[in-house]
Amino acid sequence: MIQPLNFQSKKATQLCVAFFVFFMSVSSEALIKKTNKLSEKKNTTSAITEIQQKVTALLLQKQRTAALDLILQFEKSPAFNPDSKVQLLHLKESVATVFFSQDAQDLFEISTSQFLQSPRQSEKNIQKCLALEADNFFCRWHYLKILKTKNNPEYTTQAQEFFDKYKDLPEHKMLIAYLIKDTEGFAWDKVSADSHFPLLSAVLEYERSIRSKNFALAKSALNSIKSQFPDYPETAFMDAQLQELSQENPAQNPKELIDLYKKNCSSLSTELTRKYYYDIDLCHRG
Repeated sequence: MIQPLNFQSKKATQLCVAFFVFFMSVSSEALIKKTNKLSEKKNTTSAITEIQQKVTALLLQKQRTAALDLILQFEKSPAFNPDSKVQLLHLKESVATVFFSQDAQDLFEISTSQFLQSPRQSEKNIQKCLALEADNFFCRWHYLKILKTKNNPEYTTQAQEFFDKYKDLPEHKMLIAYLIKDTEGFAWDKVSADSHFPLLSAVLEYERSIRSKNFALAKSALNSIKSQFPDYPETAFMDAQLQELSQENPAQNPKELIDLYKKNCSSLSTELTRKYYYDIDLCHRG
């Protein structure tokens, strides 16, 4: 004969059932969440792949602006997942910087080499590059560099427009920030070191320190530049500038340093012109 359960036994059984129901509920919820995450990841990957394919098709047709617009539209669409932002930024960078033709790339290379010794010819060649690829990142950047050295009033507006369009590019953000470093309201405190452009990072640190009159930090930054880039021609100018502003006893006459700077720049080799190409003030300080 089966004996009836006592009170404690019934209670234990109820607890076991309740625990089992709770466990199954939690397990089901976790499984659903995991499934949803996998589904979201799959959907995100699928969406990114689709965008990449569409962008590639547009680039094959040399439609850079349309490709950039497509990326921008996707970022604003419901299908956009914030986790894919970095992928999209790298895609945007590739679209902005690719050369569509060898002719355009050759013109850009020639123009950069002519920048100091043949500035007029350099400008003509970069304009030819722009005629072939008006929205090419590098052709536009070099043209802005030329406008700045000529003190052209168009520079500020065009540089700000360029900055607003490309400021989030992962590998070129320092270069783009460097374009507007002399504009009013430049956020010096937000500039940090960039492994892609170590020289520009050090130069900005030097200039930021000069502006804040922290001459000890400026001297440290300058010593770092000298150590890493011993053939960088701007250090002579920086030495003279730092000595005059800090009113230290000069190790060398500031005027002599400026004369040395001008002399070195007047005959700067093509190799060094290209090496320090990304300094938009190269041999145009003072």
